[in-house]
Amino acid sequence: MVMNCGGDLRKARLAYMKKAAPTAEKHEVRTPEDRMNKTERAYYEYLMAHLQEWGIREVRFEGLTVKLADDTRYTPDFMVLFYEKPMELHEVKGTSKKTGKPRWEDDAKVKFKVCREQNRQWKFFAVHKGLSGGWEAAL
Repeated sequence: MVMNCGGDLRKARLAYMKKAAPTAEKHEVRTPEDRMNKTERAYYEYLMAHLQEWGIREVRFEGLTVKLADDTRYTPDFMVLFYEKPMELHEVKGTSKKTGKPRWEDDAKVKFKVCREQNRQWKFFAVHKGLSGGWEAAL
C-alpha cells in the first residue's frame, strides 16, 4: 500500500494506526463468566464452594483447547488445577427431563472421548445435574 503523505511517513503511519485501531464502542470485552450458560454457571459455583475441601488451586472456564486432528479441536468447559493431583477437564451437560441422562450432541461426545483417549495424563469428567438436583458424573 502506497500512501501520499507529503514526505512525513511518521504522520501517515499514526493516522493509519488511529483509523485501524479498534475502539471500545466496536468491541465489547466479555469475561468468561459472561459466556457461561446457566448450567455452567451453577457448576462453576459448585466448584468454587469446594476449593479448599478438594484442594483446588484454580478453575478456568474454557481455559484449554486441544487439537485432535487437522481442523478439529476440543475445548472442555472447565480446566481444574489441583495442588497435589493431576489436572482435570470437566464437560458440563444439560440433563434430559425424560431420561435423567446428559444431553450430548454426537460430535461433542466423540471429541470428548477422542481427547480422553489421546491425553491419558489428565482426568476427564462429563457432569450433569441429576434429577435429584445433585451433580453426577457421566461416561
